Amino acid sequence: MTTVFKKKPHTHSIAYDPLARIAEGLVSKLPSLAAEAPQQIADALHELLNGQDDSAQRMRIGMQRYLADVVLLHAEAPSETAPAAKMLTTEDAADLMQCGLAYVAMLIDNNKLEGALVAEDGRRSVPEPSVRAWIAERDANAAQSDYRAVATETGMYAIPDAAFVDLKTRRRN
Repeated sequence: MTTVFKKKPHTHSIAYDPLARIAEGLVSKLPSLAAEAPQQIADALHELLNGQDDSAQRMRIGMQRYLADVVLLHAEAPSETAPAAKMLTTEDAADLMQCGLAYVAMLIDNNKLEGALVAEDGRRSVPEPSVRAWIAERDANAAQSDYRAVATETGMYAIPDAAFVDLKTRRRN
């Protein structure tokens, strides 16, 4: 989506300027700022983001990535009133899951942990509820596995215990 401004950056009206609304939001979060601060903040944001230098380009890209991350997090949230999920590092997730870092990274890379994010520098993070859901699924699968039943079906228990005890006794003598 491309935003076209008809006025010069320093003369945007607050009603049509998205950066001016961001500036108003900043002033509402920081009461120590003066009442005239929204326009000054909006002007500074325009100056920073409208530049043609590498710094301005990096800021624009960083802003886009941040907004994309926020959209992804809120798209998965069930409602506006739900608290944001705590994001875990791969180390924290591995500790909680009782497995290795490489395994957690593989799960994230293969989209097996819902809501996981990979930062620009390659660091991964995953919402704690996704980790807990994975643990619950793993535990449920383990509970459903009846190893003794499988061993019985394959004949591992066909030989009575007494035969093993007798064999062990004969080897000692």
